[in-house]
Amino acid sequence: SAFAGNPYFIDLDALKADGLLTAAQLKAEKWGDDPLSVDYGTLYTSRYKVLRTAYAAWREKYAGLHGCAHYYPDDYYAFALANDSWLNDYALYMALKTANGMKSWTEWPREYRLRDAAALAKFAAEQEEEIGFWKFLQYEFATQWKKVKDYANKKGVKILGDIPIYVSADSVDAWVGGELFELDAQGGFARVAGCPPDYFSADGQLCTGKWEIGPRMDLFHALEAALGKLPIIAEDLGELFPSVRELLADSTFPGMKVLQFAFGGGDNEYLPHNYVKNSVVYPGTHDNTTLTDWWENAATGKEKANAAAYLHLTPCKPTAKEVAAVKPDAARIALLRAALGSVADRAIIPMADWLGLGAEAHLNTPGKLGGNWTWRAAEGFDAEPLASRIQTECEVYCRAKEPVEKEAKTSI
Repeated sequence: SAFAGNPYFIDLDALKADGLLTAAQLKAEKWGDDPLSVDYGTLYTSRYKVLRTAYAAWREKYAGLHGCAHYYPDDYYAFALANDSWLNDYALYMALKTANGMKSWTEWPREYRLRDAAALAKFAAEQEEEIGFWKFLQYEFATQWKKVKDYANKKGVKILGDIPIYVSADSVDAWVGGELFELDAQGGFARVAGCPPDYFSADGQLCTGKWEIGPRMDLFHALEAALGKLPIIAEDLGELFPSVRELLADSTFPGMKVLQFAFGGGDNEYLPHNYVKNSVVYPGTHDNTTLTDWWENAATGKEKANAAAYLHLTPCKPTAKEVAAVKPDAARIALLRAALGSVADRAIIPMADWLGLGAEAHLNTPGKLGGNWTWRAAEGFDAEPLASRIQTECEVYCRAKEPVEKEAKTSI
């Protein structure tokens, strides 16, 4: 769903604090053997089992109140009402997906695939408790997410999300979208979009080579009319045709500058001296490997020589021996400082690069099925020395600000 929260992010300890789970119930499940890597197969089995246990406890807690079979808290009903435009469809979809062995909706029986009203009403009546489970998860997610966001905002921190270009084919959005998607008579997809070739994939992903004209600025004008000024960062990566650059300029959104793309040779637009203020610099995004792994394994000899010279880690025309003598950590720190020292309005540094980690912390490889998004930071990583190091590095380039609490006191 483009609207629902991922149940994997629900804090189980918070459910325990609410009396919906016990320490023994959490300890009884397997959560994986490696504390530095997520085991999604094990997590899928254990987490949903525990979440269903919490749901049962929640239903029991509110059973029989005010003469009702179940009378839930007022904020649950407020949440359900506020999200009525998507929540009911989502919960029904997930209940159907569960009943059909978690298969994609395009593989469901025809009456469900084509959303036959009578069949859906009958299923909903028979699966009220299961539908309630998926609503409960979204309620808990929203409650916890609001607490996290409010805490961050009070500290002067804004949270940036990654908006997918497309909704998932296996999603409630596609299932209920109807005329928004190109479907055949059986409810399957007649056509799907792909991605053109880029740094990560020479052939692209499902790329047919045929371009369709999109809504261009009409989309963003409509969004701004409804929502006001949009805090969007444009992912202007890959093949940048003149039309792409024109659209970016018209939108006034900041574009992205990725340092790992900068050192192939020539006056590359990703070299820091070519940045503009209205941009966001990354040493690497979640699709890149870490700086340490890039230097040790991914960068070519030419890229390393160019980077070493540009960052003053070697003479301007280094020998292979001089480049080989550059320590990975020295290269990592120099690259971080190049990002922070650029004119880009914002610099976004992945945590793994602050920690100096290698390939084990590479988050995502586009087009690769499995093995992505598994890295976990070691317990205690967020200690004072790291916070001080980040603060100090940012202060050098005037990217640090006074704590919100201190600002509030001095402004009185």
